[in-house]
Amino acid sequence: MDVFEIEPLPSGHPLWAMPNVLITPHIAAASLRVPERHLQMLLENIRRFLDDEPLLNSVDKQAWC
Repeated sequence: MDVFEIEPLPSGHPLWAMPNVLITPHIAAASLRVPERHLQMLLENIRRFLDDEPLLNSVDKQAWC
């Protein structure tokens, strides 16, 4: 996990003690390849849209709590 409702995550927060949770800095996904991967995803979703296929990584805002 690298995004929390309260940042930085307080030192006494229960997530720190959970053995099945790995907490990383918010920049954990930073990479020189990020722009390339974003472009690949965009191009794939354009192809899917044109072929009337489901898009990758779409978000259903009505499912949000």
